[in-house]
Amino acid sequence: MKKLSLILSFVFMWAISFAQVGNDADIVQNANASTATITQAGDYNDGDILQDGTNQTAVIDESGDNNMASITQSAAGNNAAVTQSSNYNDAIITQSGNNNEATVLQQWNDDNDVVLVNQTGNKNMVDIIQSGYQNEIDVLTQSGNNNDATIYQMGRYNDVGKINQITNSNDIDVYQWGYDNNVANITQTGGSKNIMAISQSGWNNNVEKEYSNKTIEQIGAKNEYYVVQSGMNNLVQLVDQEGNNNKFTAIQGFGWWGSYNGYIEGDQMGNKNSAKLSQYGSNQTAAFYHNGNNNDLKVMQTSWWGQYNGNLASYNMDETAINDGDGQSWEDADVSGVVNRITATIFQFGEDNLADIMVSADHNNLDIAQMGEDNTAHMYISGSHNGTDIGDDVSISQNGTLNDATITITGTHNDAVIQQGAAFPTWF
Repeated sequence: MKKLSLILSFVFMWAISFAQVGNDADIVQNANASTATITQAGDYNDGDILQDGTNQTAVIDESGDNNMASITQSAAGNNAAVTQSSNYNDAIITQSGNNNEATVLQQWNDDNDVVLVNQTGNKNMVDIIQSGYQNEIDVLTQSGNNNDATIYQMGRYNDVGKINQITNSNDIDVYQWGYDNNVANITQTGGSKNIMAISQSGWNNNVEKEYSNKTIEQIGAKNEYYVVQSGMNNLVQLVDQEGNNNKFTAIQGFGWWGSYNGYIEGDQMGNKNSAKLSQYGSNQTAAFYHNGNNNDLKVMQTSWWGQYNGNLASYNMDETAINDGDGQSWEDADVSGVVNRITATIFQFGEDNLADIMVSADHNNLDIAQMGEDNTAHMYISGSHNGTDIGDDVSISQNGTLNDATITITGTHNDAVIQQGAAFPTWF
């Protein structure tokens, strides 16, 4: 009898596990203060929740392969949470209303995909966590005020494809750990006080353009954009800020090891723009373009060992290449543009560095400081009253030997100073 009971128990458990394959769960609620929960453990599961009302909570928990979860809520004060722990999972969340919250967790998996997270309303929040590799966030759209989006990706070949925030006081935070990760096509437009922060830790990580489209774009007033990358072969390309009071801060490499083969490129078009670029390591390149009023740029390139063996990849206002003419490669930091005023500061510590400043404007404050040997600095200025206002100067300071410095000015009432073998500049 005991043996027969064990056999029946085994058959019963086998029947349950067999029934878990190909499950489908659909919940539709048209009421207020509703709660819907779908839990599926197995393969080929599909869960759909549709709620039309206020103060709703929808939770989908799927554990298995090839799962699909979709939550649609149309009202104010909705809560949605999707947890998937398996391969080839998809999560689609659509919320329309005020005070919505959406949380998606995909872990221990490969090829996870958040196809669409769309929120329309005020004070929306989105939290997405993915671990594994080849994970993708395809479209995340928020249209409303005071929106918040936080994305965590851990692994390899992870991608944040497209994020759009079109309103006021939006906030985007992207954290990626691993290598060969990519962030592209993030747009904040139509509002003010937008904040965007991207942190990448590892190798071969990119914040770059996708095809011919712009990458990181902020159109509006009082925008802030921060990028922090640690590791090697990291890229920040085509950062566009069009508006007033924009701030851009990029850091590549930190700690005693620094980074290698870092690249930063961007432009600001508007009033009172500010950019701070910091690269710690070797073989770094920084290129920036200004077209607006009262712009401020600071570039620092340094390392623990003070050695540079970088490649030159700079551009001027016509986007034509600049080279040193003798086939050698150099560390580069470049700022160019046509504006009413520019404050540009470039500091390089090490050897074989190149700094270029090309400006066509008046009343500018331009400084280059290089600490080391075999460094080259060039300034090309077209305008008047450069370095003559109170607190302004046009100067190149080089501390070391075998350095080269050139300042070329076309215009009137300009003042320029070149110091070689000078002490550490007091303006930095």
